[in-house]
Amino acid sequence: MKKFLSLMLLILMAVSVFAADQIIKDVEPSLFDYVIWRGDLTFDQVPFNELDSAILSMFAYLDFGDLDISQAGKSLSLKEAANRFFAAESRYDAPDNAMLIPQHCLYMFEQAAKTARFGSIELHDYSTYVDAKTQTQFGAVTFSLSKNRHYVAFRGTDNTIAGWKEDLNLAVKQEVPAQKRATAYLAKIAEKCSGKLIIGGHSKGGNLALYSAVKAGKATRERIESIWNFDGPGFLDKELAKSLDTKFGSKVHTFVPETSVVGMMLNRTDDYIPVANLDKKSNFFDQHNLFTWKIESCKFAQVGHVSSTSNVVYASTQTLMQDFTVDQTTQFINIIFDAADKAGLRTVSDLSSQPIKFASSLASSYNSADKQTQQLCKFMVSSMLSSANAASKSQKQKK
Repeated sequence: MKKFLSLMLLILMAVSVFAADQIIKDVEPSLFDYVIWRGDLTFDQVPFNELDSAILSMFAYLDFGDLDISQAGKSLSLKEAANRFFAAESRYDAPDNAMLIPQHCLYMFEQAAKTARFGSIELHDYSTYVDAKTQTQFGAVTFSLSKNRHYVAFRGTDNTIAGWKEDLNLAVKQEVPAQKRATAYLAKIAEKCSGKLIIGGHSKGGNLALYSAVKAGKATRERIESIWNFDGPGFLDKELAKSLDTKFGSKVHTFVPETSVVGMMLNRTDDYIPVANLDKKSNFFDQHNLFTWKIESCKFAQVGHVSSTSNVVYASTQTLMQDFTVDQTTQFINIIFDAADKAGLRTVSDLSSQPIKFASSLASSYNSADKQTQQLCKFMVSSMLSSANAASKSQKQKK
């Protein structure tokens, strides 16, 4: 039981870091600086690059629900969208159900809208959907760089418990609802918009970008110019991960921070680029945030390899997928999130602000479970710790 609660403490620590959202005050250059450096230059003058992709993928976290761009045929330039967006209300006062990293996105959206590079981009086909019953959290928006070039941006995990549970469901389901929605969304945009398609996303959004591309029809795949995955998790299906290389090859661009956790989970491609962090002392939860990644001119500052911690995470998840059945993993996930539901916790902010309430509910759920379920929890936590310890020792021996 102590090990079980220890693991839950780690989860609470993680969500408290993600829920924290202060503007990063960096010394070395970040995405904020890029908007200033290149904002006066159009895409004709400086070609679309990985930093542009990262910026648009982060804008997918914003709530454009009251701008009418979810309606068919409706679109707004980034400049006009920002004017309406910030006129509507005090956008920097994020509500409890807001995205996990809105402050960074809001600040950059406001600045980018004033530039020649981003201001004329057209936003349209905004879509968002959250349903706790089906554990579904999905969001997407399309940015038309020109009449014949469109960036499809998928949202990563938001602040809802439903979104976090869907993330964990990636480890037990061949297709989660958000992936199905992403596939349908890309098909709709491909039918509606002519020309080249660029697809991208951060965190789960990166996974959705990859998944929708793999599942797209041949005609759509041939129009895909590039796919951008920023520290998104892999797939349960090994073959699906392999098919990315077969179908798209060098069109796939995967970036992870030097101490990546999310991007090291499940089956993924080994062709990824590790990025330097602005603060070498920052923890791995902070590094999942793209605004902590260091840049150089028109690209991210690369490092030679990911940290030993990232390798431990990857090795551990591979071992765990082999050791546990889908039913076992599903049961374990359900215990955690059922406890949150019984405690009336609906967002990550709720978890981080009421840890004792969650811990109490979790302990109650554990104690009321049958002996077989309790033994399963103990076994899984023990196996997780053992797997991580073994992977850690292996990394030390390689040094």
